[in-house]
Amino acid sequence: MLRALCSALLALALLVPQAAPAAGLELVSGEQPGRVEYAYFPAGRTHLARPPVGAVVSWDRNTGLAEARLLLDGAEVARWTSGSAFVWRPSRDLARGRHDVVLEVTLQGHSPLRIQWSFQRVDPPSRPAARDVTDDVLPAVNRFRAAAGLPPMSAADGLARAAVHHAAYLAARRDIRGLDAHTEQPGHPGFTGATVGERAYAFGWTGYRPNEGVVLSSRALDPAAALQNLIDTVYHRIPFQVAGATDLGAGLQDGRFVVMVGQPAGGAASPGGPEASTAAAPGGPAGAPPPGHHTGFPRPLFYTSSRPRERQKNRT
Repeated sequence: MLRALCSALLALALLVPQAAPAAGLELVSGEQPGRVEYAYFPAGRTHLARPPVGAVVSWDRNTGLAEARLLLDGAEVARWTSGSAFVWRPSRDLARGRHDVVLEVTLQGHSPLRIQWSFQRVDPPSRPAARDVTDDVLPAVNRFRAAAGLPPMSAADGLARAAVHHAAYLAARRDIRGLDAHTEQPGHPGFTGATVGERAYAFGWTGYRPNEGVVLSSRALDPAAALQNLIDTVYHRIPFQVAGATDLGAGLQDGRFVVMVGQPAGGAASPGGPEASTAAAPGGPAGAPPPGHHTGFPRPLFYTSSRPRERQKNRT
């Protein structure tokens, strides 16, 4: 009992928010309807020659979309008059190097919003030794969700590839502990993206609020046991309890287990719903934003888990 309590308390200490990828958001003119949130992709870099490019945008459900336009390197490549997930898939390979993106969203009765960002197209990483264990953990996750009356999760290729590569990165750097397990350092072998979001989007996943669970212990030798270790801890199970989070991918190598979950772009069909609420920011809960205030999508929760004894020893 005491051992379980210590594990839960230490898990809580490791549950911290991390900032979503930065983006430029410009209010062109006029007032906008309440809170507008967005998640764009790719964020930072992409390993794909033809990556999906776009964003999921959430706004007041009482306001309709007039038009959305996507510009890549100054040229318009797509236009929409409905929906809230604006994703363009190129028909030819993008040039290597930097690409600049502008998504201009015009809501009915309001002036356009401009979401601006850039990304780098880089060569894909070499094939990792880690294996994809998504199919090994999906049954247990879906039994857990079914018991809670939640829809099942399904395999997402982009998240699976990101999880596999991150597991390989962690396996190559055995000194990594605690919250450092959720970041990667440029220049190190196997680097695919600094943050969870960058890694998810780098492999073509389209959605928002990606979350990552990492188990660094002997329990991670078996994917089912590693997953159960997360579900058995109160705060680590939270991402598996989000109704809209139906995408999952998992990777494993040498006692380094990584599972990633997220809400697919198609789940944003009802802008402004409960899942669009802003998460608490460091220092206290986020208050209601003033009219015309715009933020990136809420900071995702990143979490890690290991044996209580190891966690105590490795705390910093």
